[in-house]
Amino acid sequence: MTRPTIAYINLEALINNFQVIKSLLIESGRDENSVICAVKANAYGHGAIRITRTLEEAGARFFAVSCIEEAVELREAGIESDILVLSPVRSGEVKELLKGRFIGVLIGEEDIEIIENEISNIKAAHSPLQLFLKIDTGMGRAGIFPEQLESFAVRANSCPLIKVTGLLSHLSCAGGGDEDDQKYTMTQIEDFELAIKTSRSLFKDIKHYSLANSAGIISFPKSMVGLVRPGIALYGVSPFNDDISSLGFKPVMSVETKIDRIRDFPAGSCISYGRVTKLKRPSRVAMIPIGYEDGLQRRLSPGFNLGVRGKPAPILGVVTMDYAMIDVTDIKDAAPEDRVLVLGREGNLRICAEDHAARAGTIAYEILTSIGNRVRRIYTNG
Repeated sequence: MTRPTIAYINLEALINNFQVIKSLLIESGRDENSVICAVKANAYGHGAIRITRTLEEAGARFFAVSCIEEAVELREAGIESDILVLSPVRSGEVKELLKGRFIGVLIGEEDIEIIENEISNIKAAHSPLQLFLKIDTGMGRAGIFPEQLESFAVRANSCPLIKVTGLLSHLSCAGGGDEDDQKYTMTQIEDFELAIKTSRSLFKDIKHYSLANSAGIISFPKSMVGLVRPGIALYGVSPFNDDISSLGFKPVMSVETKIDRIRDFPAGSCISYGRVTKLKRPSRVAMIPIGYEDGLQRRLSPGFNLGVRGKPAPILGVVTMDYAMIDVTDIKDAAPEDRVLVLGREGNLRICAEDHAARAGTIAYEILTSIGNRVRRIYTNG
């Protein structure tokens, strides 16, 4: 019998979200086709190949992944569009970048040395390697500082094997709600705009600029210079841990499982590891085949509601690797094989990734990307 824990991926909702992002671009006077769809981390847990193929069929022509392995997977699956590899160029990867016609990212002069050393050992004729240059406008993670642009350009332009075609940076707190975060984000936008002006006179092949992530697209229209890079919003989930459905976004993923067994426990019984839950009343406890390996966070404290027959069924005890326990005492007809809603909507009951994140003390990104490979993905159109 097949394990009943399933993630349903609504491709119609995905296309809807892609169209919403394009409409936001149009409203801001931007080109609706200037979108790099982020499909890294297995398309945020949704399945990179199917998601990318669907978006490509819907008109997307540019995708971003985290590493060379993700890029190769997409090419081998028949994806022909441009693919930007967001991680820095690493030793041993230049041949794959050229072979796959991928666009790499430069974050410092050491990357140029790696490219020069490796390309000199590649005997086959090839065209220059296309690369985006990353500018650190305040993320504090990777890239050169804006004041290093001119000296970096001298070094990059001295290598005929390198073709800098784009400039990108990353917003670090566009999803923050306080005034300081907003000021910091505006400073990042202004610094990137200055870097764009400087870069135009330094790199003859530069034609792309990219700054806005999902939070930038929704809250900072000024950040939508050149190509935008939506990630989590594509999947209908908020970058702010709130509700963005009013903008037209729809969640793409829902997760469900089924009740395995139901047992009756007397008051005073302890449930799961560490005796975190001690029952205050005689209870019917259902065991369900989903655990933290499947993405149901161990940090979810007892009392977080899943759904059975459209009614809340709170988690009891700590979530284990393969199973969780829920209280179905107040759901009189609950029985083995009943559907258990983990993520999604049933009737008036709505359980979203943002709810999981808030209760587990994390962000929705982690909730989606932690859904393991043993959870079957079933793709639907509605």
